[in-house]
Amino acid sequence: MKRIEQKLKEILEAEITVYEDILFLEEEKGRAILKKDGRLITDLSVRQESLINEIDQLEGDRIAVTEECGMNMALQPSEPLTLKEIARSLGDERGGSLVEAGANLKNLLVRINEKQSANARMINDNIDFFNLLIEDLKNHSTIKSGYNRDGSENRKAVNPVLFNIRA
Repeated sequence: MKRIEQKLKEILEAEITVYEDILFLEEEKGRAILKKDGRLITDLSVRQESLINEIDQLEGDRIAVTEECGMNMALQPSEPLTLKEIARSLGDERGGSLVEAGANLKNLLVRINEKQSANARMINDNIDFFNLLIEDLKNHSTIKSGYNRDGSENRKAVNPVLFNIRA
């Protein structure tokens, strides 16, 4: 049973490490959103996807270990054992470190969820801003701006809206 306990603790610690990397990337995404750097956001998302694949593998390993633990405890649960059930079977001292690792993982997941929600709100705010800007440009286009109300470009324009005349 001690071997299973050690394997489970190693898996939880590995998950914490990977989720910390995901949180770091999510924080970087927030900074990239503020800078409106779409390429960086894409790169960070690709890196996060590879970390999610690692989490998927670790979760499969964790489920296998909990099933093995259930067999060693002579249980045939209909669902995989929870971390608290396994910790309870190990006793206070040995089980406490597993519960602590599980609590750390849960807290980390909450922080990631909060950061992802904040990033989603920032992205949606940016999209809304650009939609308003485009709508306003459509509503104020004139012959002088170089675009007609349909959004078609006129051949001659005095001061085109979409070009910086100082550049």
